[in-house]
Amino acid sequence: RAASRVQIVTGANLAGKSVYLKQVGLIVILAQVGSFVPADDAELGLCDILFSGIQSCEGASSRCSSFGIDLAQVAHALRNATNASLLLLDEFGKGTHA
Repeated sequence: RAASRVQIVTGANLAGKSVYLKQVGLIVILAQVGSFVPADDAELGLCDILFSGIQSCEGASSRCSSFGIDLAQVAHALRNATNASLLLLDEFGKGTHA
């Protein structure tokens, strides 16, 4: 059975979804450098690049909305991702801070 290529995390507000995504990214980085990971057993493949879209904000100097910025970030990640890449998105298109 092939591993899932896409996983969607859902839940109520303040349920810890953002924290979970940040933990996944941190654990992948720790494993890459050979450090301890907080698990009884972990089997992680090599990750060539980690794309993270945790928050975006718009400003008066920006000519793009926060949604436009989110779209540009995702497009960049998808264009440059490989089979060994990890893409973490949180609050996509919402324009709020994590």
